[in-house]
Amino acid sequence: MEAIIESLDPGEVAIAKTLLAKGRITQDQIKHFLVLREKLDRVGKPYLGDILVERGLISKETLDEFFTENNHLYREFLGSLVEGGYLGAEQRQKVLNDPDSATKIVAVMEKLGIMTKDNFIRLFSSKVNALRLGDWLLAKHKIEPAVLKKALAEQKIYRFEDYLVYHGILPKETVEMLKEKLGLA
Repeated sequence: MEAIIESLDPGEVAIAKTLLAKGRITQDQIKHFLVLREKLDRVGKPYLGDILVERGLISKETLDEFFTENNHLYREFLGSLVEGGYLGAEQRQKVLNDPDSATKIVAVMEKLGIMTKDNFIRLFSSKVNALRLGDWLLAKHKIEPAVLKKALAEQKIYRFEDYLVYHGILPKETVEMLKEKLGLA
């Protein structure tokens, strides 16, 4: 188990050892966190839509509806991606030639290995004034604000303390107090 704990960051090691000794967490919870973080390091933070669909909070059809409704904006945005050097002209043409591009530009880009949904949406959101997925879901009454807030919190898990709070293992205040006692605050 020592090797697993040592895979954590130095401050996280102190927190994990303390919580293990007090029986507040299990070795499996630490392993689960490390698997999650390794995945994040490999593929980046999860896309909000994927979290919502995987947790059964929205349907795949609802997510597809969002992308379809915004597809005309995404098609127009491809030109900006070429101008900005994020996309080659030939890549743009390859995307536009795909039969699915009429309704699913973002899915086509991901399918062709050109750009992930998360990267596309991040670039798009920084340049175009349009509703993001969470705002769209709230505006269309397809999700409750508390559910969206929880999914957004899951999207931001990277540190061990975030994992502990998100999964209800410890309240944020307890984590902060523990960090202070361990001299990590």
